[in-house]
Amino acid sequence: MNLDDYNWLELLILVGLILCLALMGRGFRDARYCRGRFLSKNEKEFLRKLDRIVGARYRVFVQVRLADLVDVETGASNRSRWKAISRVFAKSVDFVLCNRSTLDPVLILELDDRSHQAADRRRRDQLVDRVCAEAGLPLVHLKARWSYSEGELIKTLRGAGLSLALSNSMEDL
Repeated sequence: MNLDDYNWLELLILVGLILCLALMGRGFRDARYCRGRFLSKNEKEFLRKLDRIVGARYRVFVQVRLADLVDVETGASNRSRWKAISRVFAKSVDFVLCNRSTLDPVLILELDDRSHQAADRRRRDQLVDRVCAEAGLPLVHLKARWSYSEGELIKTLRGAGLSLALSNSMEDL
């Protein structure tokens, strides 16, 4: 090897090191946030119809943390309380209907799409069902659809015990 070969080899090694350092440095950059998807198209359509139906008496909240709806009874040990709270802390429910004047929750609605057929999702649903039942919060599961009939929603809400003050045109649905 002559002197020129060493210069090329050194230059190639130097360029390789610079590229490696540049690529490694990219992995240490702080993560940045971007806007996420708040509701699916299906959930937005459902919310619009739900608001139209219950708007006079109830207020609808979406994606509510279960831990904001329930509490653990006093009297349990600290360890038991912490365990119970941690089970529901990261869980949320799709829609919560609240009394418009008191804002007390009166009904929880869950839209169940195909993902709810998975084993882990079924376990999650069973936990949410049990927690809501223990807390005295009525919960209704609805099959997710591309479109919702206002008449069917009215029937479901009334079946869950809600009294609805509907306009005459909605009464006919």
